[in-house]
Amino acid sequence: MMSRGRSCDSEKIERSDLSLETELNAAILEIGKEDFLLENFDLQSLFSESLNRYYSDEFVLWLGSELTSGKQAAFQRLADLLEPVHTVLEMGLGCVDIFRVVSSFQDSKGDLISEWEAVLGGPYSIGAAIRWRTLRVWKQRVVIAERMEPRSRWARKGPSC
Repeated sequence: MMSRGRSCDSEKIERSDLSLETELNAAILEIGKEDFLLENFDLQSLFSESLNRYYSDEFVLWLGSELTSGKQAAFQRLADLLEPVHTVLEMGLGCVDIFRVVSSFQDSKGDLISEWEAVLGGPYSIGAAIRWRTLRVWKQRVVIAERMEPRSRWARKGPSC
């Protein structure tokens, strides 16, 4: 069924982008299953190996109010951001109870939005959910821009690891 004011071609492109969004989110979730404790931790290399094909070389990342240009620089920025979490996990002070995509949808501008949730558990955790949203712009089957922004501050979860 075609919506008013859109051609079949633009609907196919939007469905294709939504399919790629789902595929990219699944690849990110697979990274979360990696056992970083058994290998040398190099998250930037892991991002490059697992996610490289989804992002343009000229990719732009907005993380809060900070802008990072270029795919490798953005991957390094994310790796730097996640390193303290890795340290907590590596020291056995916590574990990942939940890491998931809560929802994905397309906004009125055609951008693809995914809402995420992570909960760290363990003996020193309060089981607070960390929630964020990614807004991605796809062009020619790769992400050219992504904005990550926090959602609700904290929400208490049940028992942990």
